[in-house]
This record gives sequence, C-alpha cells and structure tokens, in this order.
Amino acid sequence: MALIKCPAEICIHNFNGMCEADAVEMTDFEYYEDYEGKRRDILEDDMKCNTYQSKNKN
Repeated sequence: MALIKCPAEICIHNFNGMCEADAVEMTDFEYYEDYEGKRRDILEDDMKCNTYQSKNKN
C-alpha cells in the first residue's frame, strides 16, 4: 500500500493528512469553465479521486 498526501479531512481513508485506502481510484475530470467563467481548453483537465468516502453519514 502506498501512502498519498490528502487534504480531505472528513474522508474515512484520511489519517493525519495521508490517504490509507487499499486502492485509490482516479478518473479524468474535465472542467468546462474556470473560476472566472472563461471556457477552458478541451485538453485542460484534472484528475479526481473516486475513493473518497465521507465520515459524516447523514
């Protein structure tokens, strides 16, 4: 298991700022506009962690 730095403090896999999940699933996530509302380039995208699970189950 590899440890990954992670700021998601309310994730069940987060222990002292490190992700301790058995496996981390990353997916391609495309933003269509930036925070200023300008359209981003079609190739300008980010990765998103799908392993996140909230400690808060409401």
